[in-house]
Amino acid sequence: MDLSAFKHGRPYKAVKFIIQNLTPMTTKLNLFWATIALLLLSGCASGYKAIRPKTINYTANNLDQGIGFSYRYDVLSEAGNKKYAKHEKSKNLKLVAVKVSNYTGHPLNLANDVIFTAGNKILVPADLLVVKNELKQNAPIYLLFLLLTPLNLNIYNSSSNGYGTEVNNSHSYPIGLLIGPGISIGNMVVASTANTNFYNELLSFTISRDIENGQTIYCLIGFRDIGYEPLNLKLKQ
Repeated sequence: MDLSAFKHGRPYKAVKFIIQNLTPMTTKLNLFWATIALLLLSGCASGYKAIRPKTINYTANNLDQGIGFSYRYDVLSEAGNKKYAKHEKSKNLKLVAVKVSNYTGHPLNLANDVIFTAGNKILVPADLLVVKNELKQNAPIYLLFLLLTPLNLNIYNSSSNGYGTEVNNSHSYPIGLLIGPGISIGNMVVASTANTNFYNELLSFTISRDIENGQTIYCLIGFRDIGYEPLNLKLKQ
């Protein structure tokens, strides 16, 4: 059996493969476990797709005090990271991609020399580790797939013994021993790897760095309580 489906977080294909290859005869699955399998398989882990702030089309542009500032909301969902994007609303924490160009005539440090605002409200960028922990996929929850471990596949076969007597045979296969741990471990690996890739991209586009005069940099910043308010950036007084 090809186990790559489990390794790459594709349990649907793995389960389908098992069923198709074990059911040339009449197959009967316990309805209770089939229901549990359906519920658990509806929420599998997914990989992280890089946002790549440098390639984004920034529609909001502003130039003030010698600083060019552009931003874009919904970068997680637009990149296809739905499992991360859904946490933005529940955690009231929005990840924003920003583009900053320095035309002030001197170097700037985005973490120390500028202020982000939304209307009259000063915004404080969230710590990157907080952003990662608030928006990440919950890997341990996939241990629930271990509930599939007791699942058995019962196969019933009727045949004639040649004397006109029907013989009923049945066989039980403990497929849960493969499905439960396999799906659980596979999903935890996928989720943990995705969370690591997410955090690495946040670190690569942090605001905690200098921007030289004439230079443009790109950042990923987490803000709380902003909705979709227009953002601005200005120098500290």
